Amino acid sequence: MSDQLTKDDVSRLLSDPSPNSRSELAVKIAKQFSATTLSDSERRLAEDIIRFMARDAVVRVRQSLAENLKANPALPRDVALMLARDVEAVAIPVLSVSTVLTDADLVELVRTGTDAKHTAIAQRPALSASVADALIDTASEGAVAVLVANESADLGEQTLAGSLSASPTAKPCRSRWSSAPACRSPSPSGWSPWSRKSSSSIWWPTTTFRPRSPPT
Repeated sequence: MSDQLTKDDVSRLLSDPSPNSRSELAVKIAKQFSATTLSDSERRLAEDIIRFMARDAVVRVRQSLAENLKANPALPRDVALMLARDVEAVAIPVLSVSTVLTDADLVELVRTGTDAKHTAIAQRPALSASVADALIDTASEGAVAVLVANESADLGEQTLAGSLSASPTAKPCRSRWSSAPACRSPSPSGWSPWSRKSSSSIWWPTTTFRPRSPPT
């Protein structure tokens, strides 16, 4: 098969009913789409084929496309969103790393996504505060734990406080967050707006002041 995208590739895509063949073609098209040597007409053709294949009835074909386009900054945003809204096997590669998706896109995807999709978003590099807040509001404890463990995520003090309530197992009062007000030790005076959850080593904010005993 030629390395260049041609009209013959389109004809093959339309005529060959084999999922294996279409999956192989999806890989080729995705790799060629990353090439800087494509002419404008070749890139338009590639985009048309990618849009067509993103609607393929076979999950494996769409998954091959997503795996090979997930980190491509030239991926059309409408295709990125199509893949991100797909079933988990297709969506997760794109949700994990695609820079084409905006913060607004990601917040909407958090609101409508599954737990596995939430987890994929939670581990994205340099996750913004707005997306982190959406995860705190919507995601499961497991996804929130992944968010808190993501050292590149932008977690402000308000987000951190939310994560304390959302995920008792996340243990966020460590390392880079240990100096945040939500993580500071109770005052030595014996009075503190903190309590400790049973079987947990984390101090948790409470709404009222109460006497405390030193941690054992």
